Amino acid sequence: MSKRLFMLLISLVFVSSLTTVSFTQENQGSTSGVSADGTDTYVGTVSRVDEPDSLKYSAPKPVIYFDGYNTYINTRVAYKLSAKEDLQKNKLYYKIDNGSEKEYTAPFSFEAEGRHTVTYRSADRMERRGNENIFVVVLDDSAPVITLLSEVPVIKNEGIVYLAPESVFTIKVYDAYSGVNSVKYAINGEELKDYERSFSLPPDSKELDIKITASDNVGISTDKYTIKAKDTNNKDVEVSSAGLKLVRDTTPPDVVISADKEIFQNEKELNIVAKDYKYSISAIDEEAGVANILYRISGDRDFQNYTQPFTLKNSGINKIEAKAIDKVGNVSAPVALTVFVDVVPPTTLIKPIVDESTGY
Repeated sequence: MSKRLFMLLISLVFVSSLTTVSFTQENQGSTSGVSADGTDTYVGTVSRVDEPDSLKYSAPKPVIYFDGYNTYINTRVAYKLSAKEDLQKNKLYYKIDNGSEKEYTAPFSFEAEGRHTVTYRSADRMERRGNENIFVVVLDDSAPVITLLSEVPVIKNEGIVYLAPESVFTIKVYDAYSGVNSVKYAINGEELKDYERSFSLPPDSKELDIKITASDNVGISTDKYTIKAKDTNNKDVEVSSAGLKLVRDTTPPDVVISADKEIFQNEKELNIVAKDYKYSISAIDEEAGVANILYRISGDRDFQNYTQPFTLKNSGINKIEAKAIDKVGNVSAPVALTVFVDVVPPTTLIKPIVDESTGY
């Protein structure tokens, strides 16, 4: 064999050893071909088996998801480099993102959530390195974010949310990386079912238990959610589902009209008052709380907001009506107080005494 032919064979072996490295993620035991993301590889999946299951892992098993554009993984997926066996022993080198290049010795994974670029190549025993290959992967290590939107929930005490009788709920779920895979919900111990559209609550329940679960495309799930809404004063209401108690408030406030002085009744049980009497209206709601008190006086067409005690301007018969609205929209039936405003002072008479024994 001529020296020139021998050198040509050596060169072919060298080129072969530099171009057969592959970046692999095992998938059902495959050893060659094309991976799920379309990358030519010698494929096989490597899960993180060096540590036991713990809260460190947000996903129960390794999952790789390719959406046609990006490859998403969870923290249980690790990667290995491999190269074809050849006459010359290969070394493998790689670097992650902007890190320094280092020799590959064992499967590796990613710590920081987000997009990562892996640059890798092989070398022969004389450290002649081949062309760089690049693989991009996105680590998804966070569960979806669930928001339960309601019309007018009102937080009265920590951990308690009072709901309007006719509340309608909408579930919104967002996942920053691999995307939402499924959303399920259940009310009062029912079996979880797929969420498809807004829903109302069963009318026969006072206390409510709403469960929601959502998972993303790399198998990370959560059952935590946040209720967001506006109250009757158009203020934002936001509360976490952790330790949450939901109560349907169907009870309107109790309303009382009172005067600042004693009201007298005549023989016909007519309430007699003077013009300087002041009237107050109070309301109590043990659940969601009182939002507004409204009142009107006979002759008025519309109710107006009650803000402070008032007097009656007209003499004679006056009717005061009042009602209250709680913070989830329950309206009380009007209560009324009818009084006669007496503005005529008493008549005083003088008579002579002609019989000292009787005073007449």
